[in-house]
Amino acid sequence: MSKFVSFENKLGIFTAGNLPLWQGAVPIIESVMHEVTMDNVAQQDGPLQLALQRYTESITTDRNKPKPQYGGIGFMIDEDNGINTVFSLEGKASEGLRITPLGDGCIVMGSGKQIPMIQENLGDLLNKHIAERPGNIPEVESVLKREVTEYISRCGASAYHKLGISPVFATSRLAKGYFSMTGIEISGGSYSTYEPPRSYHYSFQRKDGQLMLQDHLEGRYIVVNEIMDYSEITVDEMFDPMGLTEGFDPCICTVGDTVYFMNQWVENDFFDRTVYKTGVFHFKGQLMCNPNYQRLAQFGLEELKKPETGSYVNTGNIVLNIPAEKCSSFEAGINTQILNHPWMAEHITNYEDFYRINNDPPADSGN
Repeated sequence: MSKFVSFENKLGIFTAGNLPLWQGAVPIIESVMHEVTMDNVAQQDGPLQLALQRYTESITTDRNKPKPQYGGIGFMIDEDNGINTVFSLEGKASEGLRITPLGDGCIVMGSGKQIPMIQENLGDLLNKHIAERPGNIPEVESVLKREVTEYISRCGASAYHKLGISPVFATSRLAKGYFSMTGIEISGGSYSTYEPPRSYHYSFQRKDGQLMLQDHLEGRYIVVNEIMDYSEITVDEMFDPMGLTEGFDPCICTVGDTVYFMNQWVENDFFDRTVYKTGVFHFKGQLMCNPNYQRLAQFGLEELKKPETGSYVNTGNIVLNIPAEKCSSFEAGINTQILNHPWMAEHITNYEDFYRINNDPPADSGN
């Protein structure tokens, strides 16, 4: 579903939050567009804010449930004078809506803002690249898309479904009274020593007036529904040509509010083992990993001794099952005991999944 809606080719809003609230808000906005100007669009007592305030206050809610919220980032352009203005909208059913003018910087809206430190980290990255390459907008867009993807993926592969965020991102540009949404066509691939290689080739563009996602390798098209065309019975298919929702998810094993996992890379006689710890956060009762990992220990060898080459399993990322009563001892000792196999096996119940003490394959647990 497209989360962008435009009005009379001069007002646009990237929506976030509760879909039914936005479906009700769209005709309200349309009804006051003849009153909305560059001067009053972001005013607290302007026609847009007053109309949405009345609408939002009028929505009845169940006192036993959280009140639905909706919001977004809006803009208005004046092509004749080459100017624009940007603002945020934040509303809560039965309470009202606030419009706030925005300056330069980074703002995260919707479910994504629940990810710890995402706005601060993206803001720092944005400022860094603008300072280093102030005129290279395509590179800044590419870096931000890559960082957003990485940040969400670090929450666990299931985070895309849990947060309702697409694994495919598009960018838009707004400058001097001009707005454009950039179509994309991307091809590439990924390779690692511990999973099959993956190729991808996909595009996002408008065809015959309809927004379309296309997976060129599978020959598959997905129509991107507009907000007002979307209904509860619409099947909102996840478009994931890069397989991001199939990746590693450390949240499958938590110890209280803590997750431990390890990345182990073994190739020929090269060996690297890194152990991480992170916390968790919740969204609508669903658990995800804090993407700001803490590295507890790391050890690498470029010439692993032959007898041990077959003992280490090339797992890539793998969760560590550590009993709660051993967590303190594990954290205190891991930096010095990372290759002490009896100590590791004592603390990690699934240690044989990535180190075979007798160089034997793991036992078959099937019947």
